Amino acid sequence: MGLFISGCLICNFNADPLTIFGLILGIVFTIFSIVILIKQSTDYICVENGQLTFRNSLRKKSFSTSNKIKVTFEEIQEYVKLTSQAGSGSTFNVVELFIIYEGSKYRILDFQMNAYTMDKAKKLGNELSALINAYLQVNTVNKSSLEN
Repeated sequence: MGLFISGCLICNFNADPLTIFGLILGIVFTIFSIVILIKQSTDYICVENGQLTFRNSLRKKSFSTSNKIKVTFEEIQEYVKLTSQAGSGSTFNVVELFIIYEGSKYRILDFQMNAYTMDKAKKLGNELSALINAYLQVNTVNKSSLEN
């Protein structure tokens, strides 16, 4: 969208303030779009060699795997009401997975779904947290057996 706005304004460029404002706005949209694409393409979670590493929202954390690490999921239901029309709005649900380690809580994954698919979102959140917990448990057991 930002490139489209900027491109249209460059083709018809004249030095009035509205055109310059539109050009700056298009460049800002482009920069934000690139940052969002980078953020979404670099999020990951990896467990190997007794080390849990994850990146979410351009922040990277790393822990040694132990029995102290637990993965939980939370579901938040939000209702957005449109002020322009009475009685209209939409409900959506945010599902977030967290790692709890030594009393601190770190978000590792979040996604949003509409209210109609909330049952699937809850099931997916439960399955993901169970899968990661099981993988951490196996990795912790393998790590402790190698140390003995």
